[in-house]
Amino acid sequence: MEQHLENQEPKTTVLATSLTYGLITGLASIAFYIILQLTGQAFNQALSLLSLVILVGGMVLAHKSFKQGNEGYMNFSQGLGIGTLISLISGVLSSAFSVIYMTFIDPNFIAMTLEKAREQIETQNPEISSEQIDVALSFSSYMMQPGILFVFGLISTVFFGFLISLVVSAAMAKKEPVFFE
Repeated sequence: MEQHLENQEPKTTVLATSLTYGLITGLASIAFYIILQLTGQAFNQALSLLSLVILVGGMVLAHKSFKQGNEGYMNFSQGLGIGTLISLISGVLSSAFSVIYMTFIDPNFIAMTLEKAREQIETQNPEISSEQIDVALSFSSYMMQPGILFVFGLISTVFFGFLISLVVSAAMAKKEPVFFE
């Protein structure tokens, strides 16, 4: 008779691990966002990319925790599920906070963002007319409405989180051995 350990109920579940580390990752992302705001680095794109390090770190820690609770094993699909759910939970938290921040805490943030965009366009493309810049910024202003910001923030976090999770899960997966009796 063939016995597969994969068919046994895991001691630590994908959902429980995802919830825990999704909350931790989301809160860490929010803290990083606040630090960028307080230090005046909110428009520093290089520093903003460090938020991906937080997401990767959350996935790695979650995978280690899951494996620790499951005798050192985690298959690829479990890892992918954990990483994608972490991205979803973290994305909901960080996108909701961004909307709250831009709506209630710093309502001038969107105007400052549009002004920075205007300066950047004028510097990089001096041949563009003021009317063309106004059209581009009116579209940008529309895209910065709270609901749209939330949806696009969530979609982008889950999309990139899924891609990152593919790599992290492939690197950290360790299948349970199959035993024959």
